[in-house]
Amino acid sequence: MTLLKKIFEHEVFPAVGCTEPISCAYAAASAAERLGAPVVKIELRVDPGTFKNGAAVTIPNSGGSKGNLIAAALGAMIARPKLKMEILREVSPEILTRAKKLVDDDGVLGRTAEESILNLSRISLEGMQLVDSTVVHILQDKTPRSGQA
Repeated sequence: MTLLKKIFEHEVFPAVGCTEPISCAYAAASAAERLGAPVVKIELRVDPGTFKNGAAVTIPNSGGSKGNLIAAALGAMIARPKLKMEILREVSPEILTRAKKLVDDDGVLGRTAEESILNLSRISLEGMQLVDSTVVHILQDKTPRSGQA
């Protein structure tokens, strides 16, 4: 039983609310602390599971707001990653107002991994089309024309 107790001590910890949005808040808090300046924009990229599980969840102390975006904004405003998965206990009315303003002003952009991959595919396709066009022009310029050699 001692081994099981030790495992629980190291692997189980308290969380305030659903863990998917809290993980977004925690990550944003870590980034904001390192930034050392007011956060004006967040691009939140999450895997599809985190996106789905956090999208419709009410965030603790948020006045009924839902989702990963407001959670990330709150975490960035709190900027105290040492609180880990309990970071949302520190939400105050002033922090909530600033976080909602950041979200409302399009300061928090949500990106799923799938969306990022699709974006990368689109950019790669456009880039390859440009490269193909350039190669064709180079080949046309270097190909000997009849009567030349």
